Amino acid sequence: MSIKKYLLFLFILILFGCHSDDTNSITDISTFETGNLDSFLDPEIIADLLLEIENGTFGEVQSLLIMRNDTLCLERYFRGFSANELHRCYSVTKSFTSALIGIALDKGFINSVDQKLLNFFPQYNSFNNNNHLRDNITLEHVLKMSAGFEWDEWTFNYNDSRNDAVILWNSTDWMKHMLDLPMQNSPGSKFLYNSGCTMLLSGIIYQTTQMRTLLLLKDIYLNRLGSLIINGKKVRIILQIQVGVLDYLHATY
Repeated sequence: MSIKKYLLFLFILILFGCHSDDTNSITDISTFETGNLDSFLDPEIIADLLLEIENGTFGEVQSLLIMRNDTLCLERYFRGFSANELHRCYSVTKSFTSALIGIALDKGFINSVDQKLLNFFPQYNSFNNNNHLRDNITLEHVLKMSAGFEWDEWTFNYNDSRNDAVILWNSTDWMKHMLDLPMQNSPGSKFLYNSGCTMLLSGIIYQTTQMRTLLLLKDIYLNRLGSLIINGKKVRIILQIQVGVLDYLHATY
């Protein structure tokens, strides 16, 4: 894979990530003017890029749309997906959860990222796998996924009951499950991707604001987003994002 193709793919992602400042607008995707890419991109490069996507070079890309000057120049779907399907965004919603922590800090619900994790959960006074390192975990460590918990959600896929994330989802009390975990590293010493840290952030939001994360997210953030019209039906963008949020918030907060 040439550097040119990687840069092109990055360029396309940047284009895709741009949006209008009019957050109350409703966009009917069937009314876009259509054009082609030949005037500003080499068609051979685009053909190669589409082949690379089909072959899985960039992972399981499901769609690619390129717009220029309000003109839809390319619309292509992969792996059985179509324009009529909502996309499950999963861990993209982690950014929304951390943004809510920032809002809670700004509003005074949380004093500092230096607050100790255990202080947010006074209802728990004993833990399995006792370790003094747990006492040193701060909110900042949880935000940075450097809390130090023993955790592995990569060795086994998310359909495997041995995956630590799946074990968490199947537990009866997500907060207690996380706090009971053995410690593997000193807090702050090592980044380790841990979806359970996001669960803890959700719990912290509830403990400090007395609002469930999803409701707070809707109230502050998502209700300000616009809508799409797909095949004549109005579909709130909020629904796309809620699917991901619900994936890891429905069982507790």
